[in-house]
Amino acid sequence: MNVMVISLRKLIYGFAVLMGLVLAVVLVVWQDPLHVATLFQFDKQSLETTAKAGADPFTSVKPELAMDVKVEKGQVDVTLITNNFTFVPEQKTQSEDTSIENKHGTGHAHLYLNGELLQKIYSPSFSMKNLPIGEHELKVELVYPNHSSYQIQAVKILQIK
Repeated sequence: MNVMVISLRKLIYGFAVLMGLVLAVVLVVWQDPLHVATLFQFDKQSLETTAKAGADPFTSVKPELAMDVKVEKGQVDVTLITNNFTFVPEQKTQSEDTSIENKHGTGHAHLYLNGELLQKIYSPSFSMKNLPIGEHELKVELVYPNHSSYQIQAVKILQIK
C-alpha cells in the first residue's frame, strides 16, 4: 500500500490555483466578452461640439494654411493663403451674436510673435511695422469664430535688419 504524503504548503498553493481557475471560468462565462466595448460607447445624444457637423463628419475637408511674407524697410507684409477656409468678421461674444455659427471651414486667425499672442486676424492679409531688429518667429493659427483651434499653423522666421 502506497501512502501519499502532501505538505500543507503544497495543499494551500494547489487550492489557490484551483480557486483562481474556477473564478476565471465563472467570470468569462458570466460576463459576455463581446459586450465589453458597450461600456465605452456614448449615448445616442452626445454633447454638442463647438462646430456644427456636416452631413458626414468624416468627409469634411481639413483647412490648409500657407504664409507669404515680404520684409521691406522695417515693414512686414503678410498674406495668408488658405484652402477650405473662409475668414468671418469679428463677433463680440457667442452669446451676444448668434448669427455667426461655428461651422467647419470658417473663422479667423491668431497671430503670435515670438510665442506671444499679438492680435486676431479677420482678413487674409495684414502688415506689421516697427519690429525690433533681430530674428523673430511669426506664427499664424487658424481658429473657429469662438477661438477654438483647428490645430493648423504656419510658422516663418523673420530677419529684421
